Amino acid sequence: MDGALPLGARFQVPTPWLLAELGLRVNPTEPSKFYNSEGKLLLQNVFRKDSVSAVLVSREALLKVPRKNELDCVWVVAGEKTLGCAARIVSGPPATIARPTG
Repeated sequence: MDGALPLGARFQVPTPWLLAELGLRVNPTEPSKFYNSEGKLLLQNVFRKDSVSAVLVSREALLKVPRKNELDCVWVVAGEKTLGCAARIVSGPPATIARPTG
């Protein structure tokens, strides 16, 4: 690598069959955005510095895909709850997290 992209590069696109079913094309000047033949933005990757955080898609457009094939969508939501603490080097006993009483 020549150092132009010190962290490398990553590019993710939706699966080709979904792009075809939705009739979407990537915008060459904004590769995270996908438009239909009428120029309407229907799908967009939302980036963070370290990865793709989410893909936003038009609900109306997405629901047309299974319906035309006599199917239905199953919505699955997964997540995790985390608690982050900034690490510091201190002397003394380790910090604890306690649930309030009373």
